[in-house]
Amino acid sequence: MAALDSVFQGLLGVFASPRAIFFRRHVLTPCLRLGAILTVMAMSGSVHLLATLYVIAGLIGTTAYVLMLFRILRDRGLFAAFKKGRTRVSPREIYAFSLPVFVSDAFLVLKTSMAIMLLEFFNGSVMVAEFRAVVPVAGLILVVMRSLNMLYTPTASRLYAREDTDGINALYWQTASWVALGSFPVFVACILFYEPITVLLFGERYASAGLVLAVLAVGNYVNAALGMNAYTLQVYARVRVLATNSVIVALLALGLNLWLIPVYGAIGAALATTGAVIVHNLLNQAGLHFGTGVDVFRAQGLKLYGSILLATLGLVVLRAGFELQLIPLIVLVAIVFVVLLRINRNELNIANAFPELARVSGFRFLLAAEKERGKRRTPDEG
Repeated sequence: MAALDSVFQGLLGVFASPRAIFFRRHVLTPCLRLGAILTVMAMSGSVHLLATLYVIAGLIGTTAYVLMLFRILRDRGLFAAFKKGRTRVSPREIYAFSLPVFVSDAFLVLKTSMAIMLLEFFNGSVMVAEFRAVVPVAGLILVVMRSLNMLYTPTASRLYAREDTDGINALYWQTASWVALGSFPVFVACILFYEPITVLLFGERYASAGLVLAVLAVGNYVNAALGMNAYTLQVYARVRVLATNSVIVALLALGLNLWLIPVYGAIGAALATTGAVIVHNLLNQAGLHFGTGVDVFRAQGLKLYGSILLATLGLVVLRAGFELQLIPLIVLVAIVFVVLLRINRNELNIANAFPELARVSGFRFLLAAEKERGKRRTPDEG
């Protein structure tokens, strides 16, 4: 069911229907699951009933996707393209693209599983528990990237079909800017509050897993902040590059895990995983540089990443040097986040992405640069 859900979600993304995706994922699905939970509570049902209702909710959601897609295809007159003789399916092309992608994804899964298996072999179940507990928490840093990818890949594919390299460049860096800044609060929380978070979520016994969370957070944030490099390589059909990079990184991860886990346990596994993730992204960036027309380095990117790095270092120093309490530190993080938005507003292109903010007085200062440029251009255009 989840696989079908992903397929139809991708198809709706191809046909540029973000509202339909938003309704299905963030309105219909939560309501159906909430209804399932309330039904089980009212009937004092078992976990088996809950599982059955979840499956039914999934069927309803998939049916909704099918109906939405049918309406879009009908309204745009695209069913004519599926007439006999007009549609050509090449199994060779499909497998030539899909198999390297499958290999790439398989090695990515193996990278994390490898650390868990070696932790169990060298250090026992306690270390495995510490590592596995915080992996999903660190994974929250990737939520923004995964959410934006639903629309990024179809949009980049359309631009690639039009041979619009400048458009792909602009899309890539604007998306990278949004992901880097959108993921910043979660990343900083994992860095500054790693021990309180683990204790709050898992209890005092997992206090030592806090440092593991911080190390994993660094790798996930680098993965998110560098942008959609892997997805862009897929758009350019550089799947062999993806597969080769994944194999190299899997072997690197194996070596790092064998070296670090016997000595440092769960922290060693986190260091190995983070190192492999960073190397993987650097290899993908190299693949972009040599195999596509996407600019790997931009002056705007230096400003964006430089300001984020300085903000992170500043917050870490304040946390360590002044021993700020939780509430003042959270307020400070919020202020720093708003300042980063203000500094990088041109890279984010906030005025075009969220024009509704111009109507809210409290947010207008984020759009000042775009509005001022528009005022300066008006006399010349006239």
